Amino acid sequence: MSNVREDRHIEGDWWSEPIPNNVEFGEGFYCETAQIFRKLRSKASRAVVIGKHVSCYAGCSFAIGEYGHCTVGDFTLLNGALIMAEEKIEIGIAYTTRVYRRRASDLGGKLAMVIAGSGPNWRNGAILFQSEDRWIVSIGGYCGDQAPDDPQMFAAYAGSLPMPQIRDIVTHAEPLSDFVSYRYPANLRRRYERLNRFPKNYLVFGDAICSFNPVFAQGMTVTAQEAALLQTCLRDGAADLARRFFRAAATAIDTPWDIAVGNDLRHPQVQGPRPLKVRFINWYIGKLHVAARHDALLGNAFVKVANLEAPPTSLLHPVVVCRVIWGNLVRGARDPDSAMHASAPHSLKS
Repeated sequence: MSNVREDRHIEGDWWSEPIPNNVEFGEGFYCETAQIFRKLRSKASRAVVIGKHVSCYAGCSFAIGEYGHCTVGDFTLLNGALIMAEEKIEIGIAYTTRVYRRRASDLGGKLAMVIAGSGPNWRNGAILFQSEDRWIVSIGGYCGDQAPDDPQMFAAYAGSLPMPQIRDIVTHAEPLSDFVSYRYPANLRRRYERLNRFPKNYLVFGDAICSFNPVFAQGMTVTAQEAALLQTCLRDGAADLARRFFRAAATAIDTPWDIAVGNDLRHPQVQGPRPLKVRFINWYIGKLHVAARHDALLGNAFVKVANLEAPPTSLLHPVVVCRVIWGNLVRGARDPDSAMHASAPHSLKS
């Protein structure tokens, strides 16, 4: 017999809240107190699935983040267990890279072009200055849509991008390397800051705490910020170091995590909760990408946010908003394909 009432409160529980609705449990479930779910933040419909005849005592804690979920098997006894589920957003990013001979006249003398992935095909591309005579080119897509490692097919894939410059260079430039392919399955975050305790003399760092979509190139920056935060924490001694460091690191991770995950959730095949705020931001960023095809100021504003040089709120500055509206109204009327190609090419001048 379970001690959970029909209203999901625990019989005789001192904790006033019921068991959350996204916790599913089997017959014979015993729970000493619903307080063990106080750190459950997941918005998943089945955030915690508990099997039959499971017993959970007051020392347990389910520290599960916004996109996390976990399963507890039948006949499990949890006493003092700290259960921390990963927040994972499956994206299946795949891209292919090759180095090409650079000519001074390429891209009109600019040093780079980045095309953000957006509908209809969600493919992205980047061509970056490596040295006076070298370009490095990467193109790819979501959900396993990887560029082929065949020269003609690679060029054809580049031709599916909304702007022709990358295709033109890979079609005619001399290749200086073999193709190199890379796959990245998911954005991943572990909420160590929500644990009440952590083993002494141990810390988790960098990608072991959180790893992002590599297209945004934020991982090394965030790790450097974590190193600076760790130095600050160490100045106050080693007492309670893990708790202090993980809470400080979480503040450095929040913004790039929201940028990467929020942008990836624009893709209709990427699974994850999309509250009203996320849907609005994704709609707005799509419009910004459309306008940035013909507006370098908007392209640079987006790149600064993606590179963590400016806060996301800078994209809502009145000047930026007005240029987004203008770019969609005027350019949309002149260029009927702009809505279809909602992608932003961002070029950097020499």
